[in-house]
Amino acid sequence: MSIHNLQKRDPGPPRLISWNITLRCPLKCAHCYVDAGNSEPEGVLSTAGAKEVIDQIADVGSPILVLSGGEPLLREDICEIAAYGTEKGLRMVMGISGYSLDEEMALRLKEAGIKAVAISLDSTDPAIHDRFRGVEGAWERAVHAINACNAVKIPVQINMTVTRPVIRDIESLITYGESKGVKDYHLFFPVRTGRGEGISLSTPEEYEGIIREVLVRYRNSGLNI
Repeated sequence: MSIHNLQKRDPGPPRLISWNITLRCPLKCAHCYVDAGNSEPEGVLSTAGAKEVIDQIADVGSPILVLSGGEPLLREDICEIAAYGTEKGLRMVMGISGYSLDEEMALRLKEAGIKAVAISLDSTDPAIHDRFRGVEGAWERAVHAINACNAVKIPVQINMTVTRPVIRDIESLITYGESKGVKDYHLFFPVRTGRGEGISLSTPEEYEGIIREVLVRYRNSGLNI
């Protein structure tokens, strides 16, 4: 294929869209890139407006649509929005803190067609997780959310924000996740934006080093990292 043809190639419709559907959140994470909090900004989409966005997405393809935030479960209409996306043929998933997810809500999400839920869990040490997330009890609620999803057979992905490039921190969390039946993990690295503008970061070389170490360590594990 010529360079000219490569430049002309249509990339096609998106395969995945992450949608910050609310900026409300019960947590006070030190690294929050959208500075989520107690109030919603002006102009937030209504239920009808959210459905119009889904219509527009469905017109161009059928991507995975991640309902994120903020904390999407704080929207009273979140199950209605999820169900509408499911009806339109989109693969609806959700990214949450786990703080507001109990057994009843897990069942409602299942009925709305949510295919998977990503839950933030940063450490096997509750104190470290709670300090990073800014709310006491956040770790316990996140673990409870994993259990609630397991109970209704919604697959769980653990999202870990790697605050320091230390392989044993990652290994201990993945081992804990495996004990809960979790096979999917997404490692995030903090960036200086939003509330994270003033946080201390490791060097790019250190982060690249930990990425290589994780890929080698888990290349034959059967896990999706």
